[in-house]
Amino acid sequence: MADSDITQHYPYTFDKTRVMNWIDKSIERYNIFGFGLWAVCLKDNGEMIGDCGLTMQIINNPIKP
Repeated sequence: MADSDITQHYPYTFDKTRVMNWIDKSIERYNIFGFGLWAVCLKDNGEMIGDCGLTMQIINNPIKP
């Protein structure tokens, strides 16, 4: 995720700390919601080229508990 081509739709590229935080957050989302992002890999060689999937997003107004 340090490759700017891969993260062109993210606001920044990821250093090791950001990658570890991203992984932790993804695991947390699976634990809370039961779903999250998947790695997208090339079928011929297994190279990871991105991610996709469902995530909970706050749009416009924050949800208040």
